[in-house]
Amino acid sequence: MKYKVIGWTSSDNTNIPSAPLTFAARHAIVDEIKSKGYLFSGYDHQEAMWGCPVLSDGKKRDCSQRGFASIMAEAHGETAPYSYSVYMFAIKKEAVVAPQSCIYGSVSPRDEDGREEFELDVSQEIYAQATAENEISIEDLPSLKFIETTDTLTLKCNGTTTAFEVTNVNRGKKMPKGYDLSSLDFSIDKLKEYAKISASIPVLLHIKLKRKN
Repeated sequence: MKYKVIGWTSSDNTNIPSAPLTFAARHAIVDEIKSKGYLFSGYDHQEAMWGCPVLSDGKKRDCSQRGFASIMAEAHGETAPYSYSVYMFAIKKEAVVAPQSCIYGSVSPRDEDGREEFELDVSQEIYAQATAENEISIEDLPSLKFIETTDTLTLKCNGTTTAFEVTNVNRGKKMPKGYDLSSLDFSIDKLKEYAKISASIPVLLHIKLKRKN
């Protein structure tokens, strides 16, 4: 999906509707923070007049303080467990780099139909999974970081092609048993062990599909 950040507003701006923070939207926000060098906290995201991103669909993406802190951490190259904690409240005022202007009213969508078409060469195993189960699990490729629901994904295998509509996208790592963050103890040694194992496991992209006529 062709998302792009077109401005920043207040999380409380009721003139701009909210939309879910999908992975494609998240990538667009991360890219904008990287390109502009922004640095501010999850608290600023919720409380500042300029803390909430507005995307090219004319909708804002408002997050929890923790959720936006994780976006800021990722944009600054920090992806270890609990990296987000530094970006929730603890950014000094003199270090903040914020958008210079904000949107106070409403905004019109810049791209009313941002749907994209993606093509991917896959193995026979992946192709068979797609045609039989209407879903695939593959490596999280940079070329697919903006794939979104309603986009088209055309799979190619040995001269055969099939076009699908994307109905759901999810990303994640399949961690070994006993390394679920929700149940992990908070000892420093355990977190270091988790980070080491997590870094060695590739991110998988899970896509649910519907064959196009």
